[in-house]
Amino acid sequence: MELEALQKKRKKMLLINLIYFIGLLLIGVSLFLTGAGRWIWVPAAAAVVFYLLLARPVKVNFERELRETILRRRVLSRLDEARYDRSEGISASHLTDAGFVNVINEKAYLSCEHICGKSGGMTVEMADVTFPIRENGLNKVFSGCLIHITAPGKDYAPLRVYGGNLDESSGSVTTRERELIKSLGSYIPGSLSLYREGQTLDVLLRGRFIGFPVNPLGEVRESTLQSDPLPELKTALELAALG
Repeated sequence: MELEALQKKRKKMLLINLIYFIGLLLIGVSLFLTGAGRWIWVPAAAAVVFYLLLARPVKVNFERELRETILRRRVLSRLDEARYDRSEGISASHLTDAGFVNVINEKAYLSCEHICGKSGGMTVEMADVTFPIRENGLNKVFSGCLIHITAPGKDYAPLRVYGGNLDESSGSVTTRERELIKSLGSYIPGSLSLYREGQTLDVLLRGRFIGFPVNPLGEVRESTLQSDPLPELKTALELAALG
């Protein structure tokens, strides 16, 4: 039923946008053939209103519903008591506490697509983050996803990864931990930064987004709804459970 409902909404969205583009084509042809002059603003204004009030909202709402369906099936389902709020964000203090950045400019820090829940006694929080960084002597903007896991009762030995590479000064790392770290960084090579110590594990993924883009023109199949936008979460939870 869920799949069928999304397929129907996609067809409605495509039909409305097709009507809009046909209208634009007719306006262009009319202007070319008749030289409508100053009166062309009437159909042009109507086309703009149609787009703003109908075509665009229908497209945005479909994309949002498709994305949230995938998140609910593939991300939130991994957590107990999971909550999702696309307008909320995660605290910037997690980034500084983990040493990913020294200082965060709150005015330049953006975060949204917030998800929180529990897993085996651990508290899990994640969100998309965007903030300025200094990299290789240049000012850049980091955009990606932060996963913050708190495991009461654990006492993790310090462990740090940057750019997918394990900091060998982190101390003893088991074979299984190395395997999981390698797996975490394999989805998007060079994207992984990680810090684990005490009772917390922070995973920062460059280029990975909870608010991932969806293609409204693509067909919606069961395989579409089963695609995992954040496979790193499963691996991060397993790594957190090892300590």
